[in-house]
Amino acid sequence: MALKTVMLEAFTDEQTGELGLGIVGMRSTHETNAATDGILLAHDLIEHVNGVEQIGTIDDELEALGAIWFTRGQYYDLTRDGRGSAYPPQYPIASDIARMFREFFHGSAHVDLSPLRSRPCDADSDLKDIVREALKQTRDEIGDDRDAGEPDLIKMERAYIRVCLPRMRIGYRKAQRKYKTGGRANELFWAVAEAVGVFCKSPEFEGARYQLRYGFDKRGQAVAHCDYHWEE
Repeated sequence: MALKTVMLEAFTDEQTGELGLGIVGMRSTHETNAATDGILLAHDLIEHVNGVEQIGTIDDELEALGAIWFTRGQYYDLTRDGRGSAYPPQYPIASDIARMFREFFHGSAHVDLSPLRSRPCDADSDLKDIVREALKQTRDEIGDDRDAGEPDLIKMERAYIRVCLPRMRIGYRKAQRKYKTGGRANELFWAVAEAVGVFCKSPEFEGARYQLRYGFDKRGQAVAHCDYHWEE
């Protein structure tokens, strides 16, 4: 993977009011979160294996969850600040699946429920555990609606859960093809997170731009460097 260059720009998160960074060229909505730490940007760049232009759909995010398992989950390395350390990595990934189902159920997000065929991958046992845990959490997320007897809830839930494992398998395999080994992907992820982290926490001003270069050098080592970008 040759070195890539991406531009980052400071903007205010409409939901939190915080100033953080986003990737220039990424599809933006009023729900787009500004990154205030390096993990979110590293996730967008390393684990969204279809490219940042595709970020925003549940289908793409499900594939990214498979890539998360390849990059960080299998190493129990989702974070390095102790947050969520009381839970195994399967649990927070399952929580993302359940949260997205709530958005889908209430009509604020779309997912393609067309049947998908996929072969088992070498992480199948873990991915299946994630889906099983997601189903438990989904039922908690929709608890009140379930009690109210929503007629389409069970049908929608089953159709949604049915596509989760294939999508994650696809994302896992895409990450595997792209990075070859989980170790390489993990090394690059944390190199990017560290390089952009300081700028995410305290951007200079709204609209300030930063340039990130990342990838693998000639020796195969993960490298990432971020600095201010001065317009000429």
